[in-house]
Amino acid sequence: MVSKTCCSAACVWLALAVPASAQTISGGGAKQCGDFIQAVTLKSDVAINGFVSWAQGYLSAYNATNPEGRDVAIDPSGLQYWLTDHCSKNREESFFRAVQQLAAELGR
Repeated sequence: MVSKTCCSAACVWLALAVPASAQTISGGGAKQCGDFIQAVTLKSDVAINGFVSWAQGYLSAYNATNPEGRDVAIDPSGLQYWLTDHCSKNREESFFRAVQQLAAELGR
């Protein structure tokens, strides 16, 4: 689990280092919020854990590169709750944008 999170964090860090117009998002972040909601509806723990792990990697990279030094701290259950609420209202949004929104809200 730690190696997946570290790898995800490194990938996100690299994605953040590229100008916004040239971002390439892979893994769970490249999917739509509707895909996450489908995993929740089907109670697919493997898929849900994949999405949550991707989000944790993104947040780890965000914390590591946040110039203001404000860490986004959220436990996996809280993260899943927030994502389920947000994504159920924004099914067409990319999962990347959803996690980015969470970081923006909690990183203030």
